[in-house]
Amino acid sequence: MTRIVTFLVAITALVFTPLSYAQEVSELDVSDAETFMGTWTVSVVSPQGPLDYALDITGVEGKVAATLNNDFLGEATVSNITKSGDDLNLKWEADMQGQLVPLTLTLTPDGDGLKAVLDFAGMAQMDGTATR
Repeated sequence: MTRIVTFLVAITALVFTPLSYAQEVSELDVSDAETFMGTWTVSVVSPQGPLDYALDITGVEGKVAATLNNDFLGEATVSNITKSGDDLNLKWEADMQGQLVPLTLTLTPDGDGLKAVLDFAGMAQMDGTATR
């Protein structure tokens, strides 16, 4: 159990480390993601309790771009953004001691907010919400 908790904490620390300084954009048109556009607070439940992150989903030249930010862990730019049914999927890789770990944040409309699921390489998931 201690190894799993340590792994999740390490992955979480790396999820939001800086990946680039330039704003990268996806191929997804802003018109296909209007429900998700704006600034959100994403809170997922980890074994250590809730982890909160700022998520900014914007349009750049008509395409969707996203930035995740945590004061302690820094900022990550996400450009692999797709829509599947009602879900918006943000995918990126975190560098974990030289090994790239694929991450996916899936957002689903839920009333005035969003349901959030953060997936760590298919090995662990953290459920949560996103609110404006």
